[in-house]
Amino acid sequence: HRYFNAQVKLPFDLAGVEAELRERLRQLLDRGHVAVTARWLESPEAETSLALAQESLRAESRAFAAGVGTSLAVVDAELALSRIEVGRLTAMYDMDVALARLLEASGKSDRVLDYLDRANGGTPR
Repeated sequence: HRYFNAQVKLPFDLAGVEAELRERLRQLLDRGHVAVTARWLESPEAETSLALAQESLRAESRAFAAGVGTSLAVVDAELALSRIEVGRLTAMYDMDVALARLLEASGKSDRVLDYLDRANGGTPR
């Protein structure tokens, strides 16, 4: 009986550890939310850049076909368009990763596919 009534002294303050963990979780959630929001805000800018690069390629291709442009200008326009497409895909990937980390930190990692489906025009599972 005396073993059950004995007080166990821990080498650390359990309440302090819990408070620290709660604060770290709050910071992690805040950073995740900021990352997702930042990636989402970059999206319209990427769409505008993509449209401009497509128009530039179209104009350079027409100029070359008409004999007033150079093949180098067409290749430069193609390269610029490719860079923007890669940047756009990278931003989309980064947003997906940030969302997955945010859901993981909030204990809802099983819902990541629902969010991704909804973002792609599908319906949640």
